Amino acid sequence: MSMRQWRLVALGFPVWGVGLYLLADGSWVLGGALMLLGGLFLVIAASGGWVEFWQGLSNWLYFWR
Repeated sequence: MSMRQWRLVALGFPVWGVGLYLLADGSWVLGGALMLLGGLFLVIAASGGWVEFWQGLSNWLYFWR
């Protein structure tokens, strides 16, 4: 993994964790949004970066239309 991917992982886990805490505390909209954002960072880091993520997403959308 590159340094950029490690940074996304290092940013994604805390954002996801804060979102989980807020969701459990009753702030469903903000907590859910932060969980989605943190999860998106983790998915992008696992996929290899923004370019590969957008290519994979567009391919997935193309085949499911």
